[in-house]
Amino acid sequence: MMDLLQRLAACKDEQQHALIIGIDGGSGAGKTTLAEQIEQALPNVTVISTNDFIMPLSQQQDRSQQIGQEMDWQRLKKQVLIPLAHHKQAKYWCYDVTEPMQQRWNVVEPYGIVIVGGIYSTRLELAPYYDIKIWVSTPAHIRLARNIEKDGEHLRTFWEQEQLPAEQRYIEEHLPHKYAEMILDGQTGAVTSRI
Repeated sequence: MMDLLQRLAACKDEQQHALIIGIDGGSGAGKTTLAEQIEQALPNVTVISTNDFIMPLSQQQDRSQQIGQEMDWQRLKKQVLIPLAHHKQAKYWCYDVTEPMQQRWNVVEPYGIVIVGGIYSTRLELAPYYDIKIWVSTPAHIRLARNIEKDGEHLRTFWEQEQLPAEQRYIEEHLPHKYAEMILDGQTGAVTSRI
């Protein structure tokens, strides 16, 4: 982990504008934990979750038809990634499934380290906007166990028959692990770097 932090700090020191990092991986892989560790260890880090870009259920399409259809990646691109890539302030609204009628606006300044974390965060349409893409690699059976522990046994069918197969399809079609500059083992914390 220290090696990863040192590499990110060195990358940040090399540029004047925001270092935009995408942390991707399957549900339960350890993406949020990694983002929190970076946020605690390095100065001036902003973390954005793809959960803020979940689409209302009424707007979601059939899972079998579109990869990652629950995430509004076009809005993430327009409101966050494009402005930051042009060294401008980003302003985005957060969708909250518990308060669907409310919109909370967040502002992100174009400096420091900006992490966008979550499944589908480095999909092919978004990948070019990141300075560094990190893939958190954790076996599916461990991710399943983590999600069931977090969400409860009653959601096992959802995880086994819907979410994990959808994520596997994303991995196979978008190859986020192949295009990542860094791979983090979600069990050991070991890092493989291509930069």
